[in-house]
Amino acid sequence: NVVKSFLQPEWREKRNKVKALRDALRNGEDAVKNFISLYRVESQRPEVKNHKNQIVGENGWEQDICLWFDAIEMLDLFYPLEQFDDTRNEDRTDEIPGAANQT
Repeated sequence: NVVKSFLQPEWREKRNKVKALRDALRNGEDAVKNFISLYRVESQRPEVKNHKNQIVGENGWEQDICLWFDAIEMLDLFYPLEQFDDTRNEDRTDEIPGAANQT
């Protein structure tokens, strides 16, 4: 998803660049193309896929809809949670006192 793309190190650690991209998005697709060229971020563009799993909005826009702007705005509010990988046995009744004896 787009928010996840902006949380990658190449964007997350460059807050001023993200804010400059947000300003370019306000000025339309041509401004975004100029931004991408100026900052040399062709390979770092977030990917948005449609229902057919096709990449759309390579410059942040799909027709008259901006796909990246809201994601950039969410970065100030978004706190990623660490994934917890619980590979232990699902049956944990041995840790609950008296649970193993109940049937």
